[in-house]
Amino acid sequence: MNKCFYICVVVACLMLPGMAWADLVQNGGFETGDFSGWAITGACAGVGATTPGGCYGVDINPGPHTGNYAAYLGGTPNTLIAQTLMTTVGQEYTLNFFLAAPPFAALGGYDPNSFSVSWNGTALDTLTNLHADTYGGHTYSAIGTGSDILQFTTSSGPSYFLLDDVSVSSVPDGGVTFMLLGGALVGFETLRRKFRA
Repeated sequence: MNKCFYICVVVACLMLPGMAWADLVQNGGFETGDFSGWAITGACAGVGATTPGGCYGVDINPGPHTGNYAAYLGGTPNTLIAQTLMTTVGQEYTLNFFLAAPPFAALGGYDPNSFSVSWNGTALDTLTNLHADTYGGHTYSAIGTGSDILQFTTSSGPSYFLLDDVSVSSVPDGGVTFMLLGGALVGFETLRRKFRA
């Protein structure tokens, strides 16, 4: 019986790091081919493998960062996509996404454009007049409050922004969980031996 208990504890410890890295964003790669999981406002947005028809175009289309689809976000004046994430109060989270801002010469090239990312209405960053023919990775930290709103807002004159591979995951605790479980196991074994003697 003691051997079975220890095996169960070891298996539980090995499962903890995998749970700590679970992605909280639904459809962060837009692989459903639409904005499922996201709230959206603005008429100039679409999900596709190539530039959606409508408001804008791009001269250089990098396509999706990974997978088959990316979000194409224009903005006249703004396009907004948001998602509510269930988090743990006080837990630190890492937000990652990939962003491109290719030009469209027919409407003036790159500028003016603006892209912002916010967490519960607080701007984590605002990028203006971005010139990015290919994707660049962006990483930010945020603290969970239990229910948090991740929001991207664009204002793009001549072209689309391309957004892909959005993810939010908890930051590992640096081994504190393992140390606590290890200490509990040592304490349990010490008590077990004391009472057996």
